Amino acid sequence: PGRAIVDGHEAQIAVLGAGCKRGTDPAAFAHFAEETLAQAHISPRAVCALASLELKKDEPCLLEYARALGVPLRCFSVAQLAAVPGSFTASAFVRAATGVDNVCERSAALLAGAQPLVRKTARSGMTLSIALREWKCTF
Repeated sequence: PGRAIVDGHEAQIAVLGAGCKRGTDPAAFAHFAEETLAQAHISPRAVCALASLELKKDEPCLLEYARALGVPLRCFSVAQLAAVPGSFTASAFVRAATGVDNVCERSAALLAGAQPLVRKTARSGMTLSIALREWKCTF
């Protein structure tokens, strides 16, 4: 899952939804993201974007990881994330801190247009989720 090969090249169809505490170490975030992708059997080359909350648009660990992958960091408002339909792993702490009950799953689902393949994974103040964009190959 998460990998589509066309003419020997991987299609970028995976959206990595992310949340983190302010000031998260970029190296720790990159390591966490790489491990999460590997556990899902998704190549980092299949990632088309990182997604998060507007509050995180200047977060160095997210910006650096997006830059390392060569993909954009797309950030959404609380209202946009709250309006995403589906079942998400709610957190009272995240709701109190941000105004929305979940950032990683909701942002990945919003940008990918699909429910997460990998639900919220958390470690040391970082959260990740992976959703896959619909992809079709027509001959």
